[in-house]
Amino acid sequence: MNVLLKSASILAHRLWKEERQSVAYFKVLAYKAGAVHLKAYLQSSLPDLRKAVERLQSLLDELPPESEGNTAGIKGIMSDGLERIESNVSATVKNEVALQTTILLTRHKLGSYQLLLHYLQLLKEEYAVNVVQTLINEAENTLQRFIQLLDSDTFAEGIDVFPVTSTTKSANLAVL
Repeated sequence: MNVLLKSASILAHRLWKEERQSVAYFKVLAYKAGAVHLKAYLQSSLPDLRKAVERLQSLLDELPPESEGNTAGIKGIMSDGLERIESNVSATVKNEVALQTTILLTRHKLGSYQLLLHYLQLLKEEYAVNVVQTLINEAENTLQRFIQLLDSDTFAEGIDVFPVTSTTKSANLAVL
């Protein structure tokens, strides 16, 4: 098998596993978050994540089967976020960590999608390129929504929501 095709297949399988895990992770973060707006954003993202799993499944049907594909990156981001949430009593910090974790998870997957797109473009796999481009667009939209939430005054005005000041925004954007 072509090395490039094998790399694309491994990456696609890993992303499929990560998207399935993301559905569960977003549910957990929504449960742990105290901010109503954050809960709503996380829950509203679930249908898109489920669609991504379906799209990746259709892509996997076109690629050679692979059992490889380590999901340690997404597991590490999530376990770090949950550990930080559990170790804080402040609802403000928990909300901030839940939002940061969500943004980091989305950025991690977006980078993997962009690499997969590159592989598939080199392989001239038009159908697969279109599927992955759709997934990238959806991930970018999700990321933009969460960044807008981070920057929104509405989010800062809620009960048990962390205050968004210029200092907090700078610190949060530095983490991103």
